[in-house]
Amino acid sequence: MVPGANTRPVPRQLIYNDRMRPRVPALIPTTLIRTMATGVALLLLTVSSAGADTPLRIAVAANFREVAEAVARQFERERGIPATISSASTGVLASQLQRGAPFDLLLAADRQRPEALHEAGYALDGPECYAVGRLVLLGTTARDWRTALGDARRSLAMANPRSAPYGKAALAVLVREDVADATQRRVVMGANVQQAFQFWHSGAADLALVARSLSPSHGVLIPGAWHAPIAQFALITATSKQPENARAFLAYLLGDATRPLLQARGYEACP
Repeated sequence: MVPGANTRPVPRQLIYNDRMRPRVPALIPTTLIRTMATGVALLLLTVSSAGADTPLRIAVAANFREVAEAVARQFERERGIPATISSASTGVLASQLQRGAPFDLLLAADRQRPEALHEAGYALDGPECYAVGRLVLLGTTARDWRTALGDARRSLAMANPRSAPYGKAALAVLVREDVADATQRRVVMGANVQQAFQFWHSGAADLALVARSLSPSHGVLIPGAWHAPIAQFALITATSKQPENARAFLAYLLGDATRPLLQARGYEACP
């Protein structure tokens, strides 16, 4: 509740006569005034400089965190604009943005949520595709991967399909007729695809269906026809305090300078 205004009565002005003359304050030396003015100017300059160094706040889907951090470092070296990365599943980040999280830019792992946020007024511009991800199966070989997926005795780690697009793609694989029913298999569910990868890496699951970017040189690539395309979209938030810097970062991400980095992590170009 916002406190109310001060309701105490304002005292009446004093009426001075010849016997009640107010004391005249001593004059402030000119040198002191100049010193104070200089101090104020330096303070304003410091505040202005601090504002210029305020980093961009970028919300990044878990699959893209390492790439975003590398791009942010490269962007700061070349453009002098720092950025901080916050990472979670796309669903969690979208929910945080709706609740007022102070993000300047969202790098999601799907198209659906950025478009919904844009329609609801949470974005300055329409969403733009920045990468297409792929799904891989870890814990098996190129020769035996179909057998591994069909063996219900082998546990599997995946991201939560409710909030993570890569989890949704993994679920599309598990419900295929030639794959063991998920209800017959022990599934280790991660809050995001990065956590699902960590579960498998620590030995908590025999297999894992995760983003190729988390293990670009290992794992078996799942056929793209087995799930919907994982097109990843970005948007600049309507509450951004640095919309021009956010646009500059997005343009940089979409440019030639970052293409080799994305390709090395297993991402494909947008259609």
